[in-house]
Amino acid sequence: MKKRLIIIGIVALLVCVGLSGCNQISNPLTTDKTLPRGIKVTGDTGQIEIVNHQMVKRKYLQIASTSDKFSDYKDTFREEVPYELNISDINSNLSKRKSICDSYFTKNYWTVWNNNYTGYTSHLGLVYHVDGYSSDNTVTSLIVTGTAKNIGTEFLNTPYIIVNFYNANGAWLASQTANKNNVPSGYTWNFRVDYSGEFRNDVSYISFEVKAKPYG
Repeated sequence: MKKRLIIIGIVALLVCVGLSGCNQISNPLTTDKTLPRGIKVTGDTGQIEIVNHQMVKRKYLQIASTSDKFSDYKDTFREEVPYELNISDINSNLSKRKSICDSYFTKNYWTVWNNNYTGYTSHLGLVYHVDGYSSDNTVTSLIVTGTAKNIGTEFLNTPYIIVNFYNANGAWLASQTANKNNVPSGYTWNFRVDYSGEFRNDVSYISFEVKAKPYG
């Protein structure tokens, strides 16, 4: 009788352990999800949802110019712009030239452009004419921005959004982390990570890992 009770107890214990394992595997708080374009989200997906996101690659655009009065006075502007920005027609397309100059080369340099955006007056009062625009195909940085939401029932003290970067062959290259403090249930927040590491030119796609609590 004692042997039978021991056997029954062992079987019951094994069943409990098995069920516990099954519950852990199928935990709805940690179910992997897939966003549009096949982007994976892992981690605490039952508590944090990636509502939207975008990845922007950036490159340098450079403007070289010369003083109208002193030919030895050279000036160079260099700013990051979207990688897809096409400047092939910038010399003939006034509206594009105006948009680019106003967007990237006015506020940071305190310049006043002429009507045709072919020259400008510097903050020192010197007048310059633009010699040319140039850019290359080197990625200077990648910026991932988006919105996340606390879809769980608990208050999140320090949720984390981890962005993983991969090359075209699926090899992991790097990761960057953004965190937020004090997010009530049902609320959203914006996140951003920047990556300018040595593998930035090789990045092809990303994935997300979300954590409802700090590491540990």
